[in-house]
Amino acid sequence: MLIWKGKGYLIFVIVFVISLLLELTTEAISGQDTFYQDHSWPLALALALSGAVIAFLSRKLVSEPPKTLIDKDTGEEYKLEAKHSLFFIKMDYWSYILIALSVLSLIDVI
Repeated sequence: MLIWKGKGYLIFVIVFVISLLLELTTEAISGQDTFYQDHSWPLALALALSGAVIAFLSRKLVSEPPKTLIDKDTGEEYKLEAKHSLFFIKMDYWSYILIALSVLSLIDVI
C-alpha cells in the first residue's frame, strides 16, 4: 500500500529529524537523559518547527511549474502536476495538523 505521493515521505523525515535533534539538544543542555520525555514543551516545539519547515517546503514544491507532455499521434498537450501527500492528506495541510498537535501536546492531550 502506497501511503505517500510525490515527496510526501519528506513529512516523516522532517518530523523525525527535527524531533531527534531537539531531543539530543535538550538532553545535552539539561544533562538529564529523560528531559525530552519528562517535559511537554520540547515535543511541542519539535512539532511546531516541523510544521513550519513543511509549510515552507510545500510552498516551494507547489511553485514548480507543471510539466507539459505532447502526444505524438494527436498533438494533444497534457499537463502533469506533481501531487505531494501523506496518508491521502496534501502536504499543505500537514503543517496545520502538526501545529495543532503541537498545541495539543502543550495542554497534555497527547
